[in-house]
Amino acid sequence: MTSNKTGWTLVFLFSLISVLIWTFMQSLSTRFVNISVTMTSLGQLTALVGTILLCITFILSTRLRAIERAFGGLDKVYVAHHIIGTVSFLLLLFHPLFLAIKFAMISASTALHFLIPSSDIALNAGIFSLTAMILFLLFTFFIKLNYQKWKITHKLLGTALLFALVHILFITSDISRNIILRYYIMAFVFIGIASFLYRSIFHIWLVKKYEYVVKDVKVSGSITNIILDAKEGQKLRHLPGQFVFISFPKIIKEFHPFTISSSPDEEGIRLSVKSLGDYTSNIQEIKKGDVALIEGPYGMFRSNAPSQIWIAGGIGITPFISLAKSLKDSKNNRDTKVDLYYVVGDKANAVFLEELNNIAKQNKNLRVITYFSAEKGRMNADFVSRSSGDLKDKDILLCGPVLMMRNLKEDFKKMGVKNSKIHMEEFALL
Repeated sequence: MTSNKTGWTLVFLFSLISVLIWTFMQSLSTRFVNISVTMTSLGQLTALVGTILLCITFILSTRLRAIERAFGGLDKVYVAHHIIGTVSFLLLLFHPLFLAIKFAMISASTALHFLIPSSDIALNAGIFSLTAMILFLLFTFFIKLNYQKWKITHKLLGTALLFALVHILFITSDISRNIILRYYIMAFVFIGIASFLYRSIFHIWLVKKYEYVVKDVKVSGSITNIILDAKEGQKLRHLPGQFVFISFPKIIKEFHPFTISSSPDEEGIRLSVKSLGDYTSNIQEIKKGDVALIEGPYGMFRSNAPSQIWIAGGIGITPFISLAKSLKDSKNNRDTKVDLYYVVGDKANAVFLEELNNIAKQNKNLRVITYFSAEKGRMNADFVSRSSGDLKDKDILLCGPVLMMRNLKEDFKKMGVKNSKIHMEEFALL
């Protein structure tokens, strides 16, 4: 399991560099000499860091392997994307507010004119950029949209970045006065725009897509198992526990992430999908012979520790099925020992229990423990400790509902388990 510290360290350093360049341009004593100048300085700082972070959100959306490795998994990249995007918006929001406070010290009308469109192209571009970001965040946090419509609103962020570029090019500021700062910020803006274009337009040609054909579709309650075979020369190479982005052009062209529940040793691949939203509710319409386009694989949800605890909530069992099938089984004591906790409401919902028990029968290193929350209440760390013994030297892998994972993580930490020993697969697009 890879740490995500590298990615966050780079984000901090890239932001800090812009601040350091700004700092060395002029003495700080003159930057904060009075309230008016202080408001200007704070407005400049929030603009610099906010712009860098906005560009980084686009870079994170590229799904490049190097970025995934830096953050320890694509699910962690999306979490970072969400956090950094929110911080970027807040900083860019405070940028005009600090400057408006400065102008308000002159007069209220001066401040008002600063915040509304005028004949000033540079100023208008800044206003339009911020407006596009506000609209995007309104759609994200306050207006419930399905995934396909929500993704379309991402183009508002691309529009915001383009207007930001115009604002930076034409506004009189420290960026226009310092060539180093200017090139540094402009480099990030151009990389951000390139990242946006790469993902929104050019990915059709630049990102590898594997062609598969649906071999079989099996429905079990709310779970649909899709078995796919690769077309000649199109076989995807994956590791246990990884996921892919997949599209079924006849049903819906949008790509959506699903975990591969088959092992890498199997001929084809299997996706196990639970009907939860607009996309997954259409999955049962897929028929044998339908073509699927696959991008990936992604994910770093695995551990090399000799003793592990796996806890799966509901459909979160899918990566563990693949991992379980790939466990080595021999008389070598160094082989991985695993206790797998399958957490579901009741036995009727444990649709993969028979398959897991069959895997365990063939592998002495795997022990499957079921937990029916309808009978026992919320899954807790104390139950795991009583069933598996001392946890401090074990790696704990969690996959399932976010609230369940976070509660369990806090429980384990209170029991003395180190944070570095607890790993979560937390992938949510909305």
